[in-house]
Amino acid sequence: MSKVLRASALCALVLVVTCVMLSGCTSTPATPTLKISSPSNGATLKTGDITVKADVANFNVVDKQGQANVTGEGHVHFYMDVSPIPSAAGQPAIPTNTSATWAHVSGTSYTFKNVPPGTHAFAVQLVNNDHTPFVPAVSDTVTVTVTT
Repeated sequence: MSKVLRASALCALVLVVTCVMLSGCTSTPATPTLKISSPSNGATLKTGDITVKADVANFNVVDKQGQANVTGEGHVHFYMDVSPIPSAAGQPAIPTNTSATWAHVSGTSYTFKNVPPGTHAFAVQLVNNDHTPFVPAVSDTVTVTVTT
């Protein structure tokens, strides 16, 4: 192979590798999403235990509650009849009402026990390891009717 062809091949290889490396450096992480998959909004349910399930994308749900924040990871807060959802940046996403029904979970589902009859709002929120809300806030809410 001639020196010119080898030099051209080497230049082409360097150009391809550089482009691949630069394309990885300029990508923006995908925005986290959160959606309550169950129960559905407007559902009518029987009194008793109600499990709320959430679908999470582009966010790693981990069991590091109370630890230092790591970009792209945290846990889920589940709320029942908490309004507004605590979402002040830099402040723990914990209801100020000490009798509020809520839970912090390193998973994507939570069961609320003995839910009484009535209309109830269930909400979920992505939070950082230190319980502060993800910024911008990522949450979802459904309203259901619970009957006897």
